[in-house]
Amino acid sequence: MLQRRGIEARWRLAKSRTQKYGKKKTYKVPKPTPIPLAQWTVLITINPNNEKIDINTFRLKIDKTMNWKMFDTVHWVFEQRGEHADELGKGFHMHAVATLTGDYQTKDVNRDLKRSFCGGKHPICGNKKHIDVKTLKYQTDYDNALEYIKGNKKDSRKEDKLLMDTEWREIHGIQKIYLKE
Repeated sequence: MLQRRGIEARWRLAKSRTQKYGKKKTYKVPKPTPIPLAQWTVLITINPNNEKIDINTFRLKIDKTMNWKMFDTVHWVFEQRGEHADELGKGFHMHAVATLTGDYQTKDVNRDLKRSFCGGKHPICGNKKHIDVKTLKYQTDYDNALEYIKGNKKDSRKEDKLLMDTEWREIHGIQKIYLKE
């Protein structure tokens, strides 16, 4: 009963303020709460130095990397940035959506990838900025990332690149998507 009076009193106060100052009280509709993921999940993008490394060497390195014990489930794809036949294969890179095992976190993946791809005598990436690891916190983020790497891009400007990706993959014998479970 007390709570009801409190609500009525607030409503009367809001009504009197509206009459007095001419302002209308607006109420926000609550958004549905996103479902958090049970395990650490990340979206990985690796851009190699295309002038120093060829696609086959990059594929072998990525295949070894995606089989690290820190990754539980991984979906990964290889893409390129060329929009026309004369630019085919220009700017090849990879995207992966990975679920991590045990106590591994985003910072561990970031550290290990940068050591593996940017360190040593023959680095694959010229700069640590060419490796991007983003945490996916919610189920919707995970679903959107999977759709993105499968080729369902929201940006309509990428349609030409998607067609060139298909042709480029056929030339190099690359699958559309790779999976490790």
